[in-house]
Amino acid sequence: MHYVYHGSSIAGLSRITPNISTHKSKYVYASEYKLISIIFLARWNDFLLTLKVHKIDDGIKIQLIERYRGAFKDIYESRDGYIYKLNRSNFSRNTDWEFELTSLQPVDVLTTKYYDNIYEELLRHNRKGDIELFFYPNRPESIPIDDSDMYDKAIELYKLSGNAMNFKLCIERFPKFKEELEEYVRLNNICL
Repeated sequence: MHYVYHGSSIAGLSRITPNISTHKSKYVYASEYKLISIIFLARWNDFLLTLKVHKIDDGIKIQLIERYRGAFKDIYESRDGYIYKLNRSNFSRNTDWEFELTSLQPVDVLTTKYYDNIYEELLRHNRKGDIELFFYPNRPESIPIDDSDMYDKAIELYKLSGNAMNFKLCIERFPKFKEELEEYVRLNNICL
């Protein structure tokens, strides 16, 4: 039997039920990679952190990048959560991210692991080489130094979800894109 992992801040779940999220459908979200589920134990958005995952010969390479100084601590420090191990047979690929699986049906929990400090757990995985944490202002070469990828990300997320809040989140964190994004919103008749 193959397994997948689901992260939650809620303790004691024996069954995970579908909820509406980014994709506007009721899904149980999971990943075949436990560390990806750990990363999503805390709430964050793409304007606070950037997650890059690439397949490599013996697994995956994970890079998590702070988009402002102190983001990792703000998001993960002193936060806890639970990783639920689930049967993989209930899941399929219904989104465009290859490291995410979904189930339309409720899924029974097989086992649970509690993490009392997500920040410390990510630092431990960073030391082991399981993940590469980039503390601001450090970033991989694929992230533009001028943060111009955030303008594109706001539009991409709006097109995915139809949620104009993505423009507000981008402008809040990157005010230099305010005029450009407001112009895009105006030209496309989007209500903020």
